[in-house]
Amino acid sequence: MPATDLVQQGKSAYQQGRYDEASKSFAAAAASAAKLQDRIFALDLQIGAMVKLKAVDPALDVAKSVIRANRKDCRGYIRAAQIERLANRPQAAVRWYHHGLKHVSPSDALYPSLQSGLKKCQALSVAQTMASRPCDPFASLPLEIANMVLQHFDYRQMVAILRVSRGWRSFVSKEPLITDTIDFSKARNKVTIAAFRACLRRLTGYPSSAYLTNLTDPALKDMQVRLPTWQQRNTLISYATDSRELALIPSHLPKDPKLVSLEVSASLRNAIDTVVRCHRLKRLTISCPYEPVRNWVHTWEVGQQHAGLEHLQIVANSLQPQVGIADLALPNLRSLNLCGFQIPNELEKLTSLEELHLKNCAMTRAIDLPTALKDLSFTNMKYQFRAGDKPNPELHLPDLVHLRAQMDAWDISWSCLGLDLNSIQSLDVQDNRLTEEQALIFSKMPRLRRLILRDARLLTACFVKDLLEASSHHIEYIGLSNCDNLDPGTAAWAKLRYNVKVDIRTIAWDDGGRRIAT
Repeated sequence: MPATDLVQQGKSAYQQGRYDEASKSFAAAAASAAKLQDRIFALDLQIGAMVKLKAVDPALDVAKSVIRANRKDCRGYIRAAQIERLANRPQAAVRWYHHGLKHVSPSDALYPSLQSGLKKCQALSVAQTMASRPCDPFASLPLEIANMVLQHFDYRQMVAILRVSRGWRSFVSKEPLITDTIDFSKARNKVTIAAFRACLRRLTGYPSSAYLTNLTDPALKDMQVRLPTWQQRNTLISYATDSRELALIPSHLPKDPKLVSLEVSASLRNAIDTVVRCHRLKRLTISCPYEPVRNWVHTWEVGQQHAGLEHLQIVANSLQPQVGIADLALPNLRSLNLCGFQIPNELEKLTSLEELHLKNCAMTRAIDLPTALKDLSFTNMKYQFRAGDKPNPELHLPDLVHLRAQMDAWDISWSCLGLDLNSIQSLDVQDNRLTEEQALIFSKMPRLRRLILRDARLLTACFVKDLLEASSHHIEYIGLSNCDNLDPGTAAWAKLRYNVKVDIRTIAWDDGGRRIAT
């Protein structure tokens, strides 16, 4: 009988479930086949019938004979790996797949089947070698590793995992972040009195860190009763609040408070009366609401009282400054942020200052900047910067990396700032009077990588082209916000021609009066 008839006979028997007869018919077809491809085709069908009979070892021998007949044919390797997987030997199946990928051409139609089969068998082999343990990780992990994992959680996450299980609650509730800290700074909703008291019950004593923000009125009143006792116990190291009612009371502070970090929202008078008693402060943030009394002026000798201060931020919302800073000899101050405040006249004494942020500040003369600055931002400046007592020099800041400037119509022009821009890597400028001729100075900044221009309505697409041609391809990002004369196709052109990302946005307002970017 011809081989093709034997193959059809075997297929009919296979469809009827007579796998033994089908296997014999396919074997006879392979023996009588004249061509190699017909023989391999019949042997492949025979292996399928033998697998149905669960004759694993004889089927594997037939698969090996297919491989010996043609080592460049995928079917032998796929069948051999399939049989090894059925025999629960995934590592042996991996070896067959490796042999197939080594000998079979990548152009073969079944080559992707070898690749996908290899990945599945490798995953199965790993799963058998490293079986997962369905148990509590805190019950199986070493104590040191569990503590290392918990160090990456903040207070809100720690409180959330207390509810996972009794084992987690028993383990996590002993952590210092739970036993001596209250932190509501990342609360998504207002903190209720029940949640506030639940956090208090987890404390083992008086807290060392308290961040009391987003409190409801009942929780706020409860905290007002407890605050004097907390102050007198002198356990607080870090304290922050956004409520005037929870500002520290100067008369209740001990002689030598342990406070290292303080963030309060209070009147200038009350805030300074509190701060002058805390000589260990390293980080200080004061937010001052509007005060109707404007004839009260105070001089704060900060240098004599807080020599260890590293970060200072004062946000005043009054219509005019009421407090001046004197004796600014702070050798460790690295960050200074002033808003609505009178700028001290001795900034050059801050030899370690790296960050300076000024917004709507009052000035009595030109500003002398320390040369160690790395980050400088200012808004609505009316006076030129200068270095020391030299008359109108070009200010040289060799370490300045980030500069943000916002200027309105009544400010001096950008070209009159007198800043040396050679070291700047990131520049953010808002100026509606900036011309293309003035803006081309940015192309001469050798280290500039990121440039953002806001409200520069006089700039056109020609400016972007001239800037990229003159900048020697060192700029990586250009952000243009509310620049009306720019062609929308400028971004695609810059990406294709210079591989520079240009982000063009138009500022609009929604129905609620909020600014939106399109």
